[in-house]
Amino acid sequence: MRADAPHDAPVLVDADGGEATAALSAVLASGRPRALVRDGQVLVPRLARAGSGQRVSRPDPDGTVLVSGADQEQAAELAGHLVAAYGIRHVRLLARTAVPELVARLTELGASVTQTVRAPGDRASLAEAFRTAGPPVTAVLQVAGPETLPTTLAGEVELGPLQDALALDELTREAPPSLFVLSAPIDNGPAHAVFQAVAGRRHAGGLPALALGWGPREELTSRERLALFDAATTVDDASVLAIRHELAASAVDTGAAGRLARLPETERDRALLDLVLSEVGVITGGRPVHGRQSFRDIGMTSTSAVELRGRLAAATGLALPATLAFDYPNPDALAAYLGGRLFGDTSAAGPDTEPADPAAPSGEPIAIVGMACRLPGGVTSPEELWELLSSGGDGISGFPTDRGWDLDHLYDPDPDHPGTSYVREGGFLHDAGDFDAALFGISPREALAMDPQQRLLLETTWEVLERAGIDPTSLRGSRTGVFAGVMYHDYISRLRTVPPELEGYLSSGGSGSVVSGRVSYTFGFEGPAVS
Repeated sequence: MRADAPHDAPVLVDADGGEATAALSAVLASGRPRALVRDGQVLVPRLARAGSGQRVSRPDPDGTVLVSGADQEQAAELAGHLVAAYGIRHVRLLARTAVPELVARLTELGASVTQTVRAPGDRASLAEAFRTAGPPVTAVLQVAGPETLPTTLAGEVELGPLQDALALDELTREAPPSLFVLSAPIDNGPAHAVFQAVAGRRHAGGLPALALGWGPREELTSRERLALFDAATTVDDASVLAIRHELAASAVDTGAAGRLARLPETERDRALLDLVLSEVGVITGGRPVHGRQSFRDIGMTSTSAVELRGRLAAATGLALPATLAFDYPNPDALAAYLGGRLFGDTSAAGPDTEPADPAAPSGEPIAIVGMACRLPGGVTSPEELWELLSSGGDGISGFPTDRGWDLDHLYDPDPDHPGTSYVREGGFLHDAGDFDAALFGISPREALAMDPQQRLLLETTWEVLERAGIDPTSLRGSRTGVFAGVMYHDYISRLRTVPPELEGYLSSGGSGSVVSGRVSYTFGFEGPAVS
């Protein structure tokens, strides 16, 4: 788990070597918490409805049921059910804090109850609990809470509940109990993944084991939860989910996804956008954000982008890529993408990226739908260029006064005099330095290191789209191509000294081949980019 991305759960990968290394990037990009890699192929688990249970083995009522994580609400509910419905007479409770109410309730139901207060992950105390359990342990119930890997006061990740599952596996191999259940909410991804791995290993070795995952408690009544527990313990499988679920989309239909699915289609888009804006608001500290405002403009970093992915994945049940906020850079685009994933609305998933039919009739080989320009003589639009030409105007002017040039010593009538000019006028773009770097998400330092051709092309690209009546942000993800003719690019090479703070930007800022790619990257075009 990365400290700079606390909402990212660990990714468990079972790889067979060989071409596995090349497949790891695909696993990480998928957003899936678990995967198998076999012969270079990535395999991920899918949901399927569990069949009718055939196992009828129940724990011996005269044995001891050991409940680890007894301070969890679900543990109390299941422990009470084991005593009341299964006739269990001996219960050993393990919890990080005392649970007197649970002890009193189980005692009232007729069970003999002992409790041990211990820190999760302490194998010695767990082994001692087995040794002093009294009647042999015939059932084990390990319960993890809804939190995702709690942290200590020092900020270190606490792995105690997961370590307990591994220790319980080891301690019960010689005398396996008839019931071995590892239970966790499905939104606690790390615990659920580890529990599935432990149960899967035991099940493959012929030992009783069940990893039981739960959906949100509020979606099921207590009676339904207990009935699902009874049904799950009879299924001959290592992993079962006890959830209210319609087998449709790849997302688990719980939480926000479930509430959205029950809304009329006309209300879903607004509700999805509200969900995205709400999660963005948490990350930005409540700062107001509108649907078309880019995440870059509100100061979202790579760390906060991953946090947003984590929050939306938890809310929707979808496996989302780490690059989510970069692929869909504003709340509107992101909400549309989520709608497509949740409800199969492909029209909302983004712009059409399919190439045009090459056989489709065309009235002309090229249609010019917009123009923009910057030219000497103060020309900033096609209309101003036409006015200059039609009026016989002159685009030649004196030297710019905002370039830091020593104008008093720049002119020398001798054309062979080094370092001077023998003319006092030329064709200049006097406003070339007036670049709105923030509009394009570029820092002032990087803008200063950029060849002016790159700055001008960004500005004119924005303008040409606006003049054509096209929202400049609407073509992200489309097959729009950029073909740029680049003149000599000696902007950087003419600098006698380079400030240290600009050195990191010189390579991309002064390279002519970068010009078209910078435009494509900034606007999100995914067609060809040729300089």
